[in-house]
Amino acid sequence: MVQRNPVYLIDDDESIRDAILLNLHVDGMIAMGFPDCNAFLSNLPNLKPGCILLDLHMPTKGGLELQTELAKACIYWPIIVVTGTRDLESCRAAFRAGAVDFLCKPIGGDELREALKPAFAQLETLLERDEASLLVHQLTLREREVFDLLCRGFGTKEIAKVLAISTRTVDAHRANISTKLGTRSVAEFVHIQMLASV
Repeated sequence: MVQRNPVYLIDDDESIRDAILLNLHVDGMIAMGFPDCNAFLSNLPNLKPGCILLDLHMPTKGGLELQTELAKACIYWPIIVVTGTRDLESCRAAFRAGAVDFLCKPIGGDELREALKPAFAQLETLLERDEASLLVHQLTLREREVFDLLCRGFGTKEIAKVLAISTRTVDAHRANISTKLGTRSVAEFVHIQMLASV
């Protein structure tokens, strides 16, 4: 599995934490363990986006509480719930809060790899949306108007007429948009707009 982003394991059981981290490292993944939710939260500002393996039941703060805190902070990194108990109600609550999968301990290497594949795919989509949104927010109000019309299939002359500006000004805005978005293709403009509007 090609992985650019880390896995964060939050589990208060040191032996389980060590075993899972070893599995991840053997598979060539970047992984970091935390003994509880507070340790993870205190490090959060310095962490790059990743997938979270989260134990539901911990002494200080449980996994469901962490999910709530992350959602309040608008952090929607994919979460895979791991637990040693078959507490179905807690699992349902975790899924309602956005968990992408649920694994019972002990967790096998194959099982973990299979669970991480869709989690990383979800993270990649999330990061693409964030990047597209940041790119679009760099545009000035007028550039945004030109961008929106380009994405709707309008040509330079049509945009000039709609916005009551010269074609030369439209071309200048289009050049600025291309520079800011890092692309010249209208098809890529549309793709960026679709991602940013999700």
